[in-house]
Amino acid sequence: ADPNGHVNVFAGYSVIERDKSTASTLEDHPNDLEAGTAGVTITIGPVKAGFQRTAEFFGLATSASTEYYANTSWGVSFNVNDDLSISYGDFTSKKGYVTQTGNNNRRLEASSLQLAYSMGGASIKIAETDVDNAQYVTGSTQDYEGTTVALSLAF
Repeated sequence: ADPNGHVNVFAGYSVIERDKSTASTLEDHPNDLEAGTAGVTITIGPVKAGFQRTAEFFGLATSASTEYYANTSWGVSFNVNDDLSISYGDFTSKKGYVTQTGNNNRRLEASSLQLAYSMGGASIKIAETDVDNAQYVTGSTQDYEGTTVALSLAF
């Protein structure tokens, strides 16, 4: 790894044009589907961190339609040595509707802590992951926790 570090900045934007036949029948002049992203990663020695914002706008007209998703994600990793690394990631997504009312703008949140160790041809990876408001629905029935353990052997 470069001990002086480096920075990578990126951005992207797309538009998908839609005609009347693919849009809501309630809309005379449909809006196009738009998506954008911007982010940055920074590497300094054994540490790498990143941040990204994304958004997708659907251009729909009906009041119950999803108008957009706005997402924020970030993460950081640390290579302790050639065999051991630890990382953490966080993701938040907001789902917005055409008609903005109190309960229809929900946030989904997820985070994960990972540990990876390798020795020769063997590696073990462990991840502890939490998700709140899965499927953009509040309540404890939509909150999840999970632990993943993966062992791999190369011959």
